Amino acid sequence: MKLKKDWLDEKLRQGVDGRVHWAVAAAIFAVATALFAYFAYHARYATFDTFNARDLPGLLTAVTVMFTTLYASALAVQFFILQRGRAVAAIYLMAALITGLSLLGKISLLDYVSDDFDIFLSEWIWMMSEESLRGALGLYLGDYNPPYLYLLAIMSRFTDFSFLYMVKFVSIGADILLAYFAMKLVSFKSEGPVFQLSFFHLTLLLPTVVLNGAYWAQCDAIYAGLALGGLYMGLKKHPCASIVLFTVALSFKLQAIFLLPMLLPLWSVKRLRLRHLLLAPPVYMAMLVPALIGGKTLHSVLTVYLQQANNYAELTMNAPSIYQLMPTASFREFNGMGILFALALVFCLCAAMYQKRRTLTAQSMILCAALMCLAIPLVLPRMHERYFFLADVLALVVVAYNPKRFYLPLAVGFASYCCYVEALPGPALYPLSYMSLIMIGATALVAYDLARQLRADEADAHATYLLGAEERA
Repeated sequence: MKLKKDWLDEKLRQGVDGRVHWAVAAAIFAVATALFAYFAYHARYATFDTFNARDLPGLLTAVTVMFTTLYASALAVQFFILQRGRAVAAIYLMAALITGLSLLGKISLLDYVSDDFDIFLSEWIWMMSEESLRGALGLYLGDYNPPYLYLLAIMSRFTDFSFLYMVKFVSIGADILLAYFAMKLVSFKSEGPVFQLSFFHLTLLLPTVVLNGAYWAQCDAIYAGLALGGLYMGLKKHPCASIVLFTVALSFKLQAIFLLPMLLPLWSVKRLRLRHLLLAPPVYMAMLVPALIGGKTLHSVLTVYLQQANNYAELTMNAPSIYQLMPTASFREFNGMGILFALALVFCLCAAMYQKRRTLTAQSMILCAALMCLAIPLVLPRMHERYFFLADVLALVVVAYNPKRFYLPLAVGFASYCCYVEALPGPALYPLSYMSLIMIGATALVAYDLARQLRADEADAHATYLLGAEERA
């Protein structure tokens, strides 16, 4: 009997540690997806309590199909990477389990109704539902740029479903896009599938990523995922795709502008040319065409961001910026100064990167991107707590290149999280001035690492050149 037990243990170990054939991977995928669908169907959906009991099975089926599709898509991408990397069976099982738990955790947050959704989003969708689709596209609602309103207009066609779940479904789907491009930025450091997928899952589990979409029903993951995609495509020498992704990101939210200055370093290392920038205007205008067809004027759709900026006349709105340290500062006096200071920081950073253009590496480019997403909202006025969203993710990506900075995403994420709590119901955790100090420290640390990396890149390039000269001699 003992021999039989030992034999079974050994067989199980061999199965878990062995390479996976594509057919076995497909079987794991099918079983995992079926299990996720079962748990997703039996999750608690309190919003459906307001619907007719006869409609409940259909509603549960619909929401199960929606989130199972997300799960299957995320898992398919991971399994493809694992197949290429010839990973063992244990990694497939872990990927299926962690992805499932992550999505089910977000599903558990679906029923929370934030003030932003209750006062604005739900009202807008309901008003759109009273119009034809074309009429809905032409409504003047809030201060969002048209592309996100298109998504709300589509949701308004499904009046027999929960608007809350649809809004959060889109945001959670964008979380997966965000995690994918964060993982692809990590791939410049290592092509190992386990290493890359670790950062895919860590991105999904970042507190601010979880809270932003699944809990708060915000959509920052859309522009952030597209912007990171633009950066990745630029580094991979796909300039057209890079410009398109950056432009679409900007069409969703103005905060994509924090990463747009990376176009200059990408140009300096010849990852793109000036002619590629000609793609931006037609792509941006194409994103506005449905609103124009709906009846909006060209002036209104082109000036949304100007109107949006004029709606806020405060130096900071729960953001961990330097203005938390200046509680008595006047908006009128410091608004212009903050904008000019941010422009000066961007100019200096781009100039430094241009000077080192012959020796830039992926690591220095990613450090530069992280520094921009930290420094710009740190000094700009009118910043909300969510405007460090890109910085939260890029701080994690930085760790892939320098594991000694493991505390960087912890610090940045903690500061952002405390500011989120300030904006949501409940008592504040810590004074926001403390969070501002944490962000200042994190920004200084990334700036130091970038300066050191630029020097290291230059030294490595010089050493390589000398070695080549010696070999030629």
